[in-house]
Amino acid sequence: MGKDSPKVSIVIPHWNGKKILEDCLNSLSKIKYPNYNVVISDNGSTDGSQDFIKKNFPSAILIENKENLGFAGGCNRGIKWALKYGADYILLLNNDTVVATDFLDKMVETAEEDKKIGIVGAKIYYYDQPKKIWFGGGDFIKWRASGKHRFWQKKDSPKLSGVQKSDFITGCVTLIRKEVFEDIGYLYEPYFLTIEDLDFSWSAEKAGWKIKVNLDAYVWHKVSSSRAGEFSFSNGYYGTRNRLFFAFQRTHNFIGGLVLLFLVLPARIVQWFSTGHLTMAKGTILGCLAFFRNEWGPRK
Repeated sequence: MGKDSPKVSIVIPHWNGKKILEDCLNSLSKIKYPNYNVVISDNGSTDGSQDFIKKNFPSAILIENKENLGFAGGCNRGIKWALKYGADYILLLNNDTVVATDFLDKMVETAEEDKKIGIVGAKIYYYDQPKKIWFGGGDFIKWRASGKHRFWQKKDSPKLSGVQKSDFITGCVTLIRKEVFEDIGYLYEPYFLTIEDLDFSWSAEKAGWKIKVNLDAYVWHKVSSSRAGEFSFSNGYYGTRNRLFFAFQRTHNFIGGLVLLFLVLPARIVQWFSTGHLTMAKGTILGCLAFFRNEWGPRK
C-alpha cells in the first residue's frame, strides 16, 4: 500500500506494565504500513508508564485517564480521539502483543475488498509458543450464549490460511471501519473487562456488517499478562459475570443463558477445581453471584 492508504489509528488501552508495552511499541515501529499513528489510552497507571511513554515514544499520542476505566472505557477514549482526527480505521491492540511487520497491510487489504466488511481480525499466536494458536476466528455458540475461539491451542499448519468469515473478533487485535462506530456506537463500558468484543461484533453483524479474519496476518499475544494468566481469578470473574449479562440483558437469549448458567458454568467450575485452577473456579463462582446482584463495572 502507498501513501494514499487509508489512515489507521492504532489504539492501545494500557494499565501499568511498562515492559510489555515497550515490546509492543517496538514491534509497531517496524511495521510496513505507511499511514498510521499510535494512540495509547492510559488508565491511570501508577508504575511510571506515562513518563516512560513520553520519554521513549514521543511520537505516540498519550491520553492520560485519571482512573482505570477498564478495557472498553480506555478503548473508547482512544477511539473518539482517533475519529475526531480523521482515522478511516481503528485498530484496537492489546498492550501485551507483538506484531508481524506486514500484519496491518494484510488486515487493511481485507477490509478494503468490500465496503460492508466492518471488522477484521488476525491470527493470534501464544507469545511463548510462537506456532500455537490462541485465536483464528470466532464462532458464536447461540445455545450457550458464548463465543468460542477457532483453532484454540492448535498447532499452526499451512492449511490455516486465507480470509474467512468470523462471528466475532477478539479485542486483542481488531480492525474496525469508522462507519461501524457511526452506525452502532462504541464498546459497551459497563462490562469493564471482557466480552465487550463479542458484544460489539454481535451488534455489528446484527446491523448488517460483515466480519472477517485474515489468517495470514500474524500477532503474538502474552495471554492475559496483566491479569495473572489465562486461568486467572479476573478471567473467571469478569468472563462469567459478563457472559451472563450478555445472554440475559444484551441479547435476550434466555435459553442460551439458562444453559450457560445451569449446565456450562457448573461443569466449568468442576473442571477448574479438578485441574487445579482454583482461582479461576473461585472467580467463576463470584462472577455468578455478581450477576445475580446486578453488579456491573469494576469488581466491588
